[in-house]
Amino acid sequence: MNNKIEEILKELNCIVYKYDKDNNLIFMDGNFSNNEHFIYKELIYITQGLRNKNIKYEIDIDSNIVLS
Repeated sequence: MNNKIEEILKELNCIVYKYDKDNNLIFMDGNFSNNEHFIYKELIYITQGLRNKNIKYEIDIDSNIVLS
């Protein structure tokens, strides 16, 4: 599954979100500006990519993507 996640993020040229293999989590990089529109747009693209590859996930209160 790790390769699928990395593939999705690479295809989307994600800037805001990074993948943490150890915690099985896609998290928002704290160094990125607080442009909420851009962050939300990237979040939507990532979740669409996960759904297309049938990868289960949840979004936590901090807008991190927790992979199942």
